[in-house]
Amino acid sequence: MSGPIAGRVAKGAALLDEKVPGWDARIDLATLNLASPCRCVVGQLFADLAEDDVVLGYAPGLGVLGFGPGDDDSPYGFDAAPDDAAEQYADLTAAWKRLIEGRRAA
Repeated sequence: MSGPIAGRVAKGAALLDEKVPGWDARIDLATLNLASPCRCVVGQLFADLAEDDVVLGYAPGLGVLGFGPGDDDSPYGFDAAPDDAAEQYADLTAAWKRLIEGRRAA
């Protein structure tokens, strides 16, 4: 992985490694979609948390990772950067898939 998106995803993966060991084995790559608060990495890991967070546009589980409502989680690759959000979701999803597939193949 290279480039700014890959670096952000690597930073997010490191945070997940610290807070949620074994997280990568729990991600369903077939449904992974960073544009969806329920099918993104964090949404899949913490699907059992309150659905109220999703309604407010706050992905479930971000609080477990140390984020609060309104915090910018894009530097960790959990969301697109505010400047060009729509264009980044496909690239973020692809970067997370590559990282997870690489770990599973190792």
